[in-house]
Amino acid sequence: MLNPDDPTLRTAVFGKQVEQFMESDIGCYLTQCAEKDIEKGLAALRSADPFEPAKIVAAQMKVKIAETVMGWLGDAIRAGLQATEAIKEDVS
Repeated sequence: MLNPDDPTLRTAVFGKQVEQFMESDIGCYLTQCAEKDIEKGLAALRSADPFEPAKIVAAQMKVKIAETVMGWLGDAIRAGLQATEAIKEDVS
């Protein structure tokens, strides 16, 4: 019997929730927005004047923020999948 307070089970459930969120219209929209921000930031870096560090930092931050948020969501999904596998092994 699975304990609902088990941290592994909670991680598995949370990972599944994040996965479902990412497949929803809102998750797809956020993914598209992040991808666009990354593309825009990289384009700005390619054409940035090296003597305008504020513009370079702004472009870097645009990319970094988008990549970080997507990374967090990916980490939650991966942790959930690992927890699910651990639960399957324990149940077997």
